Amino acid sequence: MSYNAIGGFPSQQLSFSRKNKAWRKKCVDFGDDHSLLHYHLTRKSVYAMKINYDLLNGKIHMNDLKALINPYNLDASFIPDSIQHYPMLNSKLNVLRGEESKRLFDFRVVVTNPTGISEIEEEKNNQVNMMLQKLIADQSQSEEEFNQSLEFHSTFPQRGL
Repeated sequence: MSYNAIGGFPSQQLSFSRKNKAWRKKCVDFGDDHSLLHYHLTRKSVYAMKINYDLLNGKIHMNDLKALINPYNLDASFIPDSIQHYPMLNSKLNVLRGEESKRLFDFRVVVTNPTGISEIEEEKNNQVNMMLQKLIADQSQSEEEFNQSLEFHSTFPQRGL
């Protein structure tokens, strides 16, 4: 069976009687081998990560790019031997890296089930209520002392017990 000049694709100019099951399998295998979805382990391999780090640092691996520039291994004059690297994404990646490093790490876990309030939250709520009742019931404080202690206890949820 003859092959096309384009890297091994089976000839399409055959009569219908010659296009048998083996010919169909070769056509499907060629398409599968030359699809970008075929190599799904790109990000997992150490070699691919090294290529990505080198691209970020301005180094190009021409062997890696040959599969994209010349997927059918044609001998043509318009296919370059080397390419100049233009770092288009480096500034955007640096901005994202800076934004992530400046982001505060203040995540909270919230119970989404309304009946699932924890005992710790209930205990804190009871302690705050008891503290407020003591402040209101204490008649020996002046209004200024009362306001100061109220301001001090208003930060109770942030500073804890």
